[in-house]
Amino acid sequence: MINELLVRVTYKCNKKCEFCFNYVFDDKVQYDMNENMNIETLIHFIKKHKIQKVHLSGGEPTMYKDIYFLVSRLSKFTKVSYFTNGMLFDRFHSDEIATMGIQRIKVSLYNDELLGNTPHYAKMCQNILEVKRKNPSIKFKASIMIDTNFFRVIHSANYQYALEIFDSIKWQPLTVGMDHPLYPTTIECMDSDFRNEIFRVLNTFHDNKVTAYESVLRNESPNICYMGKNYLTMNPDMSISLCPHLNKETLTIAEYEKVIEEQDIFFNKPTCRTMRCISLQAFLEKKYGGQ
Repeated sequence: MINELLVRVTYKCNKKCEFCFNYVFDDKVQYDMNENMNIETLIHFIKKHKIQKVHLSGGEPTMYKDIYFLVSRLSKFTKVSYFTNGMLFDRFHSDEIATMGIQRIKVSLYNDELLGNTPHYAKMCQNILEVKRKNPSIKFKASIMIDTNFFRVIHSANYQYALEIFDSIKWQPLTVGMDHPLYPTTIECMDSDFRNEIFRVLNTFHDNKVTAYESVLRNESPNICYMGKNYLTMNPDMSISLCPHLNKETLTIAEYEKVIEEQDIFFNKPTCRTMRCISLQAFLEKKYGGQ
């Protein structure tokens, strides 16, 4: 049973971060592909499979022209969360954000921004506070990359402010290939003592236990693929990715629904063990490993 659906409404973004998921896997993402999301087809698919949670992502989903309409429709029958780099607060007024039906807003916080003094960060935080005043039921979650700047970040004034603004903060490993210039800053490339000290500190934070990451690093993850069985990705052209990292290996909706008729056979295969999967794979193992 599919529990969660990640919907990439667009690959377009107003930023070009070198650690970005789409940028890192640029060879697998077709940026010139048809990005006309068919909202009615999407809604039919979600209702048919009784999907409990829908995560709107991209790219930056705010760049999708019909995002307000899409959120408003989806929120009538499923839980909607929204990933943004902060552009959401630039495009929409706080009244619109507070009433469009989003239950959870997940904001990417960048280490260089947390370590600096950028007007954008301060403005974004003020906008978040305004939305929270107008609709306290919306939960704000921050996502921050774990890299070699970890200790500088947690002692920064901007991070301390984030602790006051956001309902929760999730730390996730920076995941890039070995040939990427940022690879030396990742947990895979760190000195083990330094990495273990980061993990030790993270384990003192609320809801940031990292035992799942450690098991993946030790190559001890179960030989089960949770992608496609519990957590599915739909792309801007309405194709389906069983694994969000392998965007060329897509299925049509009809092909996917044929596959899941024999899902116990199809999904009972070794998990992809590339370290670029560590963040999502650790999350899935922690959430669905007991099933």
